[in-house]
Amino acid sequence: MNLKHMRLSQLVRVLSLVRERGFIWLYYRLSYELKRRQFWRSGPRGATLKKKYRSKNELKDLVCVYDLDMVPISYNVFEYLTLFSILAESRNVNFKVIFINQHLLARLKYGSFNGAISLVQRNFRVRNVLIPACGMFENCSGFSFLASRKDFDADKINGSLFPREYSPSNYNSYSGVSLYKYKYMGRSAARLSPSIAAVNLCQSMLNGVALNRVVSITIRCSKYDVARNSSLEDWSKFSCFLSDSGYFPVVIPDTEDLGCFYPIPQQFVHCSFALNIDLRAALYSLALVNFGVANGPLILSTMNRKATTCVFKCFPIGSEVTTVEAYADAGVRPGEPYFWYSDLSFNSIQEDNYENLKTEFLKLIPKLNSVQAI
Repeated sequence: MNLKHMRLSQLVRVLSLVRERGFIWLYYRLSYELKRRQFWRSGPRGATLKKKYRSKNELKDLVCVYDLDMVPISYNVFEYLTLFSILAESRNVNFKVIFINQHLLARLKYGSFNGAISLVQRNFRVRNVLIPACGMFENCSGFSFLASRKDFDADKINGSLFPREYSPSNYNSYSGVSLYKYKYMGRSAARLSPSIAAVNLCQSMLNGVALNRVVSITIRCSKYDVARNSSLEDWSKFSCFLSDSGYFPVVIPDTEDLGCFYPIPQQFVHCSFALNIDLRAALYSLALVNFGVANGPLILSTMNRKATTCVFKCFPIGSEVTTVEAYADAGVRPGEPYFWYSDLSFNSIQEDNYENLKTEFLKLIPKLNSVQAI
C-alpha cells in the first residue's frame, strides 16, 4: 500500500474498502504493510530473503484443506471458507480448496451426526453444498476433490498450505482454526454473495411480488439434534399471519425432509430454494427479512451484508450443538449476535412460538421501513 506510487484507480479502491469495512480494517492492513516494508529495508540479506519468500509463498494461492474426516459435512463449510478467504486476502492472493472424502474414522468422531444423516444426504451435501460453496467467494480460484486421504501429497502442493499443521495423520490439524478469532474484521467477514444469474432467476420466480413484502422462513426438521427443530404449527400460523397482513411468505423446507407433508399451507412452501444454495442466497439477499431457528442454511443469510436475519431458538434445552461451551468458543453469550451480523439482524434464545414470532416481526417492521426510506 505505497501511496507514493499508487494509481488513482488503486486509491479509489482503497477508499471504497475503508468505506465498506471501516477504519479498523484499515488499521490492521496498514500495520501489516508497515511490517512488510520494515522487513524489506532490513538490509541486502533481508531483502533477498524476502524476495525468495514472496516468490515461493506470497505470490501463490493459499491451498486450504477441508478434510471430511476432521470436519463435518455441513454448512459449517462457510465458516471455514470465510476464514480461508480472509487469510488469502491478507496476503493479496487467491485460495484453492482441497476436499478430502470422508472415511470410517469420521463416522466414529461424529457418531450422532453420521448416525442421523443418511449416506444419501451426505452425498447430497457434498454435491450441493460443499462444492458450490466455493463459487460464492470472489477470491476462490478453484477446488479439487480427493477420494481418499491416501491421495494427499504435501510435496505436490503449489502454494502455502493451510492449516499449516495439516497432515493425514494429524487429527488435531483444525484445533484452534476458527473464524471467531477475527472479530476485528467486523462486518467485512460477511462476504457471501449470490450470482447475478441466481438473483435474476429468483426475481422471476417471485413473479412480480414486491421485494419489500417478501419474508423467508427457513424450516429445520432434522433427525440430528432434534431440540433445534422448528415448531411447525407455530411457523404455519406465522406464515398465515404474514399472508393476511399483505406479505408474501416463502417457506424453505429442510433438505432432509423435502418429501414430507408440513402442516403449512402448501402455496407458501418452495422446495426449489432448498435444493440450490445460490438460489437460496439470492432469496435471502432480496427478501425484506429472513426468519428461522438456529440452523446451518441460515448462514447464507447471516453472512450476507445485504440480508436481515432473525434467528430464534438459539439455546434450546437438550441441544448438543448450541451449548454453553460452543458459545464460549465463539466468544459470545447465548443470544448475542455474531460480529458479522448486519444492523437489524439478531439471535434470540426465545422459543419459536407464534406469539414470539409475531411480536418480534411487528417490532422489526418500523425499523426496516425506516432503513429502506433512507
